[in-house]
Amino acid sequence: MSISVRSDFLKDKADFKGETFKRTFNEIDFVTDGDLVFSDCIFEQPLFFDNFKIKGKLYFFQCKFKSYSVIKNSDVGVISFLGCEFPDSEKSTFHFLNNKCSILSLDNLNGNEVKINGKYLLLFVENCKLKKLILKDVNSEYFQFESKIEFRKNNEIEKLSLECSNLHSDLFFDESVYNSIHLEGDFKNKIHFKGNLKTEYLFFESSTFYKRVDIEDGVFESVNFYRSIFQGLILINGYNVLTNSNSNLSFKDLSFHECTFDKNVSVNSLKISSFYLSNNNFKQLLNFNPNSAINRDEPEIRINISGINQGSVFFEGINTDISLSGINFGNINFKDIYIQHLYIKDFQNKGVVSFPNIKSGNLLIISDSIVGNIDFMGSDVTLFKEFVFSNSNLTGINFSKHPYNILSYSSNPIMGYGIIDKSKWNTNLRNVYNQLKKNALLKGDIDTSMRYQSLEYKYLLKEKKFGFDKVLLFLNLISNKNGLSWFRGVLFTLITAYLFLLWYLKTLNINFTFNDSLKDYIFFISSFPKLEIEKYSKIPITWQSSLVVWISRIFISYGIYQTIAAFRKYGKS
Repeated sequence: MSISVRSDFLKDKADFKGETFKRTFNEIDFVTDGDLVFSDCIFEQPLFFDNFKIKGKLYFFQCKFKSYSVIKNSDVGVISFLGCEFPDSEKSTFHFLNNKCSILSLDNLNGNEVKINGKYLLLFVENCKLKKLILKDVNSEYFQFESKIEFRKNNEIEKLSLECSNLHSDLFFDESVYNSIHLEGDFKNKIHFKGNLKTEYLFFESSTFYKRVDIEDGVFESVNFYRSIFQGLILINGYNVLTNSNSNLSFKDLSFHECTFDKNVSVNSLKISSFYLSNNNFKQLLNFNPNSAINRDEPEIRINISGINQGSVFFEGINTDISLSGINFGNINFKDIYIQHLYIKDFQNKGVVSFPNIKSGNLLIISDSIVGNIDFMGSDVTLFKEFVFSNSNLTGINFSKHPYNILSYSSNPIMGYGIIDKSKWNTNLRNVYNQLKKNALLKGDIDTSMRYQSLEYKYLLKEKKFGFDKVLLFLNLISNKNGLSWFRGVLFTLITAYLFLLWYLKTLNINFTFNDSLKDYIFFISSFPKLEIEKYSKIPITWQSSLVVWISRIFISYGIYQTIAAFRKYGKS
């Protein structure tokens, strides 16, 4: 490699055309009131410009740089690169360091890596094809005039990174292709993404954004708002009100993680596959509303809310899968939505979660959670095809229509929701119905609380080992459905009386036919509580007959009591 010494190429000349520079172009302290122009030149060795003062333009047109180049510590009116290229190698880089410039324009620049540092009132990047473009501490001082950094159309950049301690320029991104865009630092002015951008990854990371952020068009694989503070509005809008049409704005993954939003956040797009919220503080409102008609045939948007979240979040008019976990200190509202799966697991709700007007549902799962104030008022949850509630505190849950066919484990084994151990299913459901019973009773809904109590006793019966308590629970179930059915009480009483009649007649050694026994049945039950038939009074009474009458009195009395209790279910305190 040649030794870098001052080249003195600029001693007598400021306009170069079609020249090849075979040794290092090293110039320091160049001053001119005019322009310095290079056209169709080839730089075979490094280019170093240091401490230039050019009132006019430093212009490179269709030049080739075969090694690394640096322009630093210079004060130039305009720096312009048009149609230039440098080889695609790690050693081939172009650095603009600590310059002061009114305009820096990179147009149709093809190469490996470009790094920019300094102060540029207007910075334009257009038609560039680069592996890496880094802006580090650019425009960290306040401008008297409006400052802009524009990434214009037709760029193809693999990695675009803005690492700025204080950026005092508006940022604009237009129709281009990026593998990744990474923003980190303090951004004092607005940021605007427009045009049909195609971007794999967009990161807002560990930063403070003081003004508005707009994303109105483009195709994004993953957009991450990560550990940052946003003091201005956030508008992610794929709907044009003026034309009444949707843009191409779409996301595979959109996530907000450990961020603070001082003002409203609006997300208006149906073309989102997954939306993640975790550990955020929304001081005003996150509003997710596509502003267009929605039906259940639209692609599902997977919504995952986890971690510790604060503030108000509003979702409206979407087809979705919902997963809730972590701790909620805010107000989360899902309105007018189609739900495939509503999955609440490891969730503690210290705020409010509401679901007004659910339009359809497939699975509703609550597992290992303290649901707090979860409100389904205004929605028919019976639209859900399956309910799985397990190991959860359901105190505070509200329904307009109540679910009754609840499971401890999903009937679809592929889903795998709930309690796997079958021996715990009955205990879990008894606890579930007990809690729902108490919730209904607190709200004065006697009918619902009685139905839940009946289901609670049903699973208590299944849970109990054989013994007197199990027998009693079984009798309560068949005699009046645990207080719900007076008709079952009447039927139990009549059937019990008929069976004991047959037993009674057998102890008297009386042969009977159906017609005779039916007549005797009427005389038998009408004699309650005596339970003796007068026409057989001359037959000596045996101890067996007396025993049957005694047992009959117990069971028929029990049936009558159960019937009356069921009649009085609405009159109980």
